[in-house]
Amino acid sequence: MLALAFALTLNGFSQNKTEAESQSPEAKKNAEIAKRQNDDRTQEILKALNLTDDQKVKLKEINKINKEAKSKVSADTTLSDDEKKIRLKEIRKDKSKRFMNLLTPEQLKLYKEMKNADKDKEKE
Repeated sequence: MLALAFALTLNGFSQNKTEAESQSPEAKKNAEIAKRQNDDRTQEILKALNLTDDQKVKLKEINKINKEAKSKVSADTTLSDDEKKIRLKEIRKDKSKRFMNLLTPEQLKLYKEMKNADKDKEKE
């Protein structure tokens, strides 16, 4: 559960409902495959970070706050799709910042190394 919620921070697959509904079956399938691969990578990262029980509890709270904030934005009918995208991006940034503040210096270094390796791999 932690990995799934954390995956929302690590990936850029936040789509609003209308976008998801307008996707072709092939695009939906590809998005689901990418999400599963990202979930697997998130699991690897969390395992490598070896979070303490206290960190896991705090991460769970961060994920809960993030989920609630995203739900509020998604349900807000006064916002345009572009405004929702901007707010959701801000929520992801805030969650990422909170997560990184949770880590020890050693864990943070390892996390950044792993993320940079992922970025380098994507460029290839």
